[in-house]
Amino acid sequence: MKTNAMHQRSIALWVIAGVLLVFYAITTGLALELRKELHGQVINRDAKIFMAVASAEIDRVRLANDGIFDPGADEELFEVALNTSEIKGVIGVRVFKEGNKSVGGVPISIKRGQLIPAQEAILVERTPISRFNSEFLLTDTFLMIEEEEEFQATLPVLEIMIPLFSLQNKVVSGFAEYFIDGTDIQLELAELDSNILTYAGSAFLLGSLLGGGILYWAFRKLRQVNQLLEERTRNLISANHKLSMEARTAAIGAITSHLIHGLKSPLQGIRQFVTTHSNGEGNSSGEDVWQDAADTTERMQGLINEVIEVLQDRGGEFTYDITGSEMGSLANE
Repeated sequence: MKTNAMHQRSIALWVIAGVLLVFYAITTGLALELRKELHGQVINRDAKIFMAVASAEIDRVRLANDGIFDPGADEELFEVALNTSEIKGVIGVRVFKEGNKSVGGVPISIKRGQLIPAQEAILVERTPISRFNSEFLLTDTFLMIEEEEEFQATLPVLEIMIPLFSLQNKVVSGFAEYFIDGTDIQLELAELDSNILTYAGSAFLLGSLLGGGILYWAFRKLRQVNQLLEERTRNLISANHKLSMEARTAAIGAITSHLIHGLKSPLQGIRQFVTTHSNGEGNSSGEDVWQDAADTTERMQGLINEVIEVLQDRGGEFTYDITGSEMGSLANE
């Protein structure tokens, strides 16, 4: 009984652990997916802002320089890059035209870059491109003197590539690549990760406590029902055994009475036979008399055999089947 209870407890613990593991996997997957989506929103947020600002600046420069140079000229694009480079956080801008033609860049220390066809195909559709690099190697993009006192080899940088077009005709004249100090974005993403971890951990903890509590209650209820079933079965077997013993006792009394009544007449006949022949008073032939005696003895033996067969303990196991309604009533108890 004790071993069975320990086995049931072990199964319950394994089931609870399995459910918690699945819940942990689901929570982790949802948290990672949410983190990816929120990171993308934060990183792409500035790209849309810069695209709107640059488009408005193109219209302003084009209006201010009307008649000086043609719309979409290199000078116009470079002036737009020069003006937008003064936005807080911008550390460099590179300008391109269709076909990976470099127009120039700001500041003067920025290296010449290139625009790959796949990126150009996206930008032509007026869709900005953003990527965040937490350890951007400055020497790959800027000409820097490493002996300077405040030289810093790496820096968190947000790279934004936007199409340059007028808000009036929507015609793409060129492309701009911005390098923005990503320190604030790095802090924002770190805070975002911390909040997601806190919320996901809290959800997992609360869900685990709630789910574990429900499972524990369910298994405890099942164990109680099992104990009630075992007790009910034992009581039924005991009652059945008592009824069987009472019925057997009554049957023994009836069979004994039947045996005595059945043996009474043959015994009386044998007694008279023995008494008569011992005094020499019998008139019947010897063969008939002894045949009668043999028949009487055989009947007595038959009665005795029948009684023995009835009284023989055949043994057997008592069983009982629990119905669905009885199982429900046990659960309600």
